[in-house]
Amino acid sequence: MRPHLFLALSIAVLSLSCGPPPCVPECGAMKCGTESRCSTSCGTCELNQTCVFGQCQSTVCTPDCSGRVCGADPVCGTSCGTCPGDTTCVSGQCRAPTPTCSAPTTSGSCATAGNLWCGSSACCSPSYPYFCGATSSCYASQAGAVTACGTACVHCAAAAGTCSTAPSGYTCSTAGYLYCGSSTCCSPSYPYFCPGGSRCHATLAAASAACGSACVHCSTASSGYRCGGTGDSCPQASCCGGRSGTVCCKPPFCAGDCAYSPCC
Repeated sequence: MRPHLFLALSIAVLSLSCGPPPCVPECGAMKCGTESRCSTSCGTCELNQTCVFGQCQSTVCTPDCSGRVCGADPVCGTSCGTCPGDTTCVSGQCRAPTPTCSAPTTSGSCATAGNLWCGSSACCSPSYPYFCGATSSCYASQAGAVTACGTACVHCAAAAGTCSTAPSGYTCSTAGYLYCGSSTCCSPSYPYFCPGGSRCHATLAAASAACGSACVHCSTASSGYRCGGTGDSCPQASCCGGRSGTVCCKPPFCAGDCAYSPCC
């Protein structure tokens, strides 16, 4: 070999052997991701895992239902359970429905204007619209009424209109009937009367609806026949002609039933 060629090869080999050493990755505790020294991968994560700062972490959310029996957990929004029957979920707990007061089963009027009708002849102020029959008391809140008598409480309603009361002391041809004014009598089962329609009604609400405040609440009739007769008439001999031991005519029957004016 020529001397100068051998020298050139020797210089080339020496230059290669003196170059930089290969990069050695430093992953340390890293299980995934790229290390910073050589930008070499330190590994990959399994399915459903994510590399976070060199560590594999699960991407599956773990629900936290601690202290909860229903509704969604606050971490993953997963259901912690459902409530049975008519109970409802409130803050993770099953709660029974809150008892409520029922409306009055009948309608009626109140002696004091503006008061509410609560049924069973009871009325309450609008400031105390709940009533408990067991305590005969009105309550400002439903909770108070429920505490007093449970679901037997009543949520009072607007009272029906009022009817005027028929005058007392008059008689009816049919025994047991009620006097309603204007020579009219009604059965005790229909104690309200509308003069305009000449009709008896079973309830105050029905009478109020039919003729408003013109309705009449019939009164108990007095015993005996009108003007002392033996029927629905006023014979002159039994009343006007001989007043002793007889029942005399009473307004408004005098003019029509008695021809003899001193009887009235």
